[in-house]
Amino acid sequence: MGEYLKALEFYEQSLKIREISLPENHPDLANSYSNLGSIYDRMCQYSKALEYYEKSFPIYQQALPSNHPQMVSACSNIAVSYKNLGQYTEALSKYEMALQIGCAILQANHPGLATLYNNMGSVYFSMNDFRKALKFYKKALEIREKVLPKNHCDLAASYNNLDLVHTELNDLESSRQYYLKVFNIYEESNITNHPNLTASYNNLGYVHEKKGEHSKANEYYENAHKIYEATLPPEHLRWAIICDNVGTSLENMGEHTKSLQFHEKAITIRRKALPLDHPDLAASHNNIAKVYDTVGEHEKVMLAINYAREIGGKSLPPNHPHLTACRENQEYFRKKM
Repeated sequence: MGEYLKALEFYEQSLKIREISLPENHPDLANSYSNLGSIYDRMCQYSKALEYYEKSFPIYQQALPSNHPQMVSACSNIAVSYKNLGQYTEALSKYEMALQIGCAILQANHPGLATLYNNMGSVYFSMNDFRKALKFYKKALEIREKVLPKNHCDLAASYNNLDLVHTELNDLESSRQYYLKVFNIYEESNITNHPNLTASYNNLGYVHEKKGEHSKANEYYENAHKIYEATLPPEHLRWAIICDNVGTSLENMGEHTKSLQFHEKAITIRRKALPLDHPDLAASHNNIAKVYDTVGEHEKVMLAINYAREIGGKSLPPNHPHLTACRENQEYFRKKM
């Protein structure tokens, strides 16, 4: 985090100079805004990142041809921010704009197109539209298998994504084939702490969780946990994902007090980093409501589930599975009390 703060300081100094010495529509000014957006994104301050990316965008539009490669990056940066903020429709709109430009100026097997397809798949995955996610993940993989070395980390990322989407589609055999490919890449490359390896451990844990193998799931979550301890600051958003997953695994193993601690940690991290109407906060509160019920804290159950439904109602479409789960849980707990 310290390095990001130093970079932020220098980028802000650069911006001050450029704002004084350059016209408002100068491309270098847009570059400064974009650089600041990138730093805020890495610091998980997504609203701030979006603010700067959106400042850069109209300048690029005025200063560059509509099919300039920089426009692909400008659209993608805004899309990433929208996705991180849980605004999936807006994210898709910007990715589609980036893809339209990219298809016009890049070769059909360009790695940049693979990145766009992969990112669009990620948005659809977050929307629980797993069939569309699979379609875009496969497009990304098709390009990457043609143009990248067999042990490239982007190939591992594609296999990772296909592992997870097949898990959600309950095609566990296909899922298994993809995660074996991921681990083969890491073993051949002697990689022990890459972020994609952490994602693989997390995905494997999820697969075993789906199969009811909770102890095995927890082993993989713990492996991810160890890598995060070595590579990420404690307030990073990725911690929230693993904390929620460990919490669910412990709950299924009957370790309710420990489960509660992990879910509470996930909520604390997300409240600091995300808007209060972000879908991931709704999911965290939905998860912790179940644990509160198990340990007999019934007042907290309804507070958590009502909060989850309120957030979900603001940020998700009415038919989204997470929102449906919130409504069902709310009705279940009302009857139970």
